[in-house]
Amino acid sequence: MTKLTKQKIFLDIMTANADKSMAEVIPLLMAANDWKEGIAIGAYRWAVREGRAPGVVPVRAKAVKAEKAPKAPAAPKAPKADAKPTKTPEEIAAIKAANLARLKEVNDRRKAKKAEEKAAKESAEAPMVEADPFAAPASLTADEVAALV
Repeated sequence: MTKLTKQKIFLDIMTANADKSMAEVIPLLMAANDWKEGIAIGAYRWAVREGRAPGVVPVRAKAVKAEKAPKAPAAPKAPKADAKPTKTPEEIAAIKAANLARLKEVNDRRKAKKAEEKAAKESAEAPMVEADPFAAPASLTADEVAALV
């Protein structure tokens, strides 16, 4: 005795209905195996493709794409009404002179600050010289020293 499986059942149905179209066989497969339509269609296609059962899988017609209308060339853009006014050469020269003066001022401040930092660094690095308390100051004369003592 042969075991009845879902595959055996649907192959028997397809063999018995070999002269019918796929659309007529699919409802029989769905009823016999309690399948949904998608599963029945897949099983039918598989059996025909693999040569397990006779049948013809209809070829789907490719969808025809609608032709697109050619695009019209873009219209030239109109100039903006609120465009910035252009500057005269004299105004541009005045702006450049003001910018140059500002750059020089900033550069001078930067150089002065750098010089101050350098002087502070040098004074910090200079060795401390201790004066001899018994030496006579160079700015006083001998008479002034005698008067102090």
